[in-house]
This record gives sequence, structure tokens and C-alpha cells, in this order.
Amino acid sequence: MKKSKWTNVAFETPPAPNTVILRLTGSLTDQAIAEVEDQFKNLLPRCFGHKVILDLSKAPSIGRSGWKLILRLFSNIRALGGELFLVATNREILTAFEALNFGRFIRHFQFMADALRADPALPSVETLKAKPVGYRPKRGWKALMPSHLRRRLSRRP
Repeated sequence: MKKSKWTNVAFETPPAPNTVILRLTGSLTDQAIAEVEDQFKNLLPRCFGHKVILDLSKAPSIGRSGWKLILRLFSNIRALGGELFLVATNREILTAFEALNFGRFIRHFQFMADALRADPALPSVETLKAKPVGYRPKRGWKALMPSHLRRRLSRRP
């Protein structure tokens, strides 16, 4: 596997207790995903029961695979009894974060000092079970069909 010299994840222990900082430098694109995922897997055992701050202030952009990786990181940290906070100042990253509706379960801060002071209280179960705006439950394969075909299908004997 070719090592990317542009993307790196650094582990830092800040002065705050029970807090871990993962600082990402470089773009989180499809080419760098495998390497960054390996780095995250190596650092994950240190995150047990801690507040984990993922610092994206030095990341210029995040691709589709990068957001999937952040979601997997969130679920792994939550399974270890921790909480993931995001620190990002880049407008492109913040726009994608809001469009993907990640704010429902990952707390975001613009400055590192705010993330360090934040209470690591986990969101309630009701918040996690809340349906996103515009959510309509699927009713099987018929729900995927256009309405004029569904009407024809329902009129058949």
C-alpha cells in the first residue's frame, strides 16, 4: 500500500482529563482513506471511555468516503463508551456536515477551546431515535413505484 505524505492522524493528550485529541492534517479523500482508517484503528484503544475531539481545522476537504469513515469512528467510539466531538473551521466541511445532518449525533465546535470545555454528556435516546425532517417510512417495494403504476396494480383482480 502506497503511503500518502499528505494525510496524517496525530494523537494528542490535552491538559483536560479523560480527553483525547485526534488531529487530522490533509484531505480525507478516497486515495487516503485506507491509510487513515488504519491509523484510526491503531488509536482507537486509547479512546476507551474518553471524550474524543477530532480536529479537522487543518483538513482542506473531506470526500464521501471520509464522511463514512467519520461515521464509523463515531460508532466505534460510542461502543467504547466515549463521545466524538468535531472541531472544524473550513466552510466546505461545515456545509457538508450540516447537509448530512451529522449534527444530530456528533457535536461540532468551531474552536478547540470550546470543545475542551464542553460537557461530554451523551445525547438522549429520544434524540437518536428522532426521524430526520422529510422522513417517510418505506412501505415495501410498492412505495418505490411511481403513483400511476401503483394505482394500476391496485385495480387488478
